[in-house]
Amino acid sequence: MIKGLIREFFQAFYSPKSLYREMSRGRKSRSWLCVLVYCLIYIMGSLWLYFKGFTPFVKPWIKLPEDIYYLMQAFYILPLVFLMWILGTGVLHVLCRQFGGNGRFEVLFLMTGYSLWAPLVSTNSRRLHSFDSRMAL
Repeated sequence: MIKGLIREFFQAFYSPKSLYREMSRGRKSRSWLCVLVYCLIYIMGSLWLYFKGFTPFVKPWIKLPEDIYYLMQAFYILPLVFLMWILGTGVLHVLCRQFGGNGRFEVLFLMTGYSLWAPLVSTNSRRLHSFDSRMAL
């Protein structure tokens, strides 16, 4: 199961057309596990920030006390990410239909589960850089 998930994960980035074609033909996908792992990593990061005493680097749009912001984030991030996955796929599907696309929502939904990782990698690489510069002060 894990081996198949890893293979699908890399296939989604290096050969997305072939993965899309396979899923369009009915192949089962484990992209929900990619979303779950994404959420768990995010939760662990939020808890680490909370226990290390960090406060948000920018003013959050959610009105929470800054000293417990990351603790609260650890609780709301899992349902938020799954709901945003559904909503984002729905918006993308409607836009694609408006521009002449004819794909199925189910297949697009599975494919977008893998796409969450691209911003995670780029965002966290910038975060690590900001931690280094902040800790040097």
